[in-house]
Amino acid sequence: MRKILFALMIISGIAGFAQERFIEVQVADTIMMKPVGIKYLVYVIEDENTVQDEYAYKANEQTRKQKEIVLKDYLSKKGYKPQPADENSAPFGAVLTRLEGFVVTLKNQAEADKFVDEVNKLGYAGAIKSGTLYGDEAAYDSALIKKLLDKALKRAEVIATVSGMKLGRQLSIKQGDEAGGIASIVRYSNARDKLGNGGIKSETLTVRYEVQ
Repeated sequence: MRKILFALMIISGIAGFAQERFIEVQVADTIMMKPVGIKYLVYVIEDENTVQDEYAYKANEQTRKQKEIVLKDYLSKKGYKPQPADENSAPFGAVLTRLEGFVVTLKNQAEADKFVDEVNKLGYAGAIKSGTLYGDEAAYDSALIKKLLDKALKRAEVIATVSGMKLGRQLSIKQGDEAGGIASIVRYSNARDKLGNGGIKSETLTVRYEVQ
């Protein structure tokens, strides 16, 4: 019985040693996304000098609603296709007393600049950038993952060479950074950046390779 237990302990030790023969690397990288549209929040400018008693408030609200009807009609005739504003329309970091008005999507910055100029000339309305659109962001996944895997392989090959080992097959791939770190902070920041500054898509992979 002791011989059997001793043999099992040896086998277990060999298996444990074999399982430890691997190189694991963690890589993080980013890819720039191409903008396909720019969103603007268009709103009626309120009269800050209005005395806010109940009567004045109701009169001011009625005037604002009438101006919104005129504004929507103007935007539609110009071919801008205004959509009602919602909770996702507020510009990141902007302080707004109310979220009303319309959202208009422009193709590029030149068209956006022309649009803002037209709105400002109305005198009673304003426009503020509320986001940048990048289309189907999943379309960038393949290029980003390939970039990461190439980077991981090169790093693992250097480690194997310096350590006097030969790199073998890829054993596993884990997505994300369990320890957090800068990559996670960048991803969180980009998710909240509705102005689309940078248009960065980032990812972290942990890749394990067999070594001989």
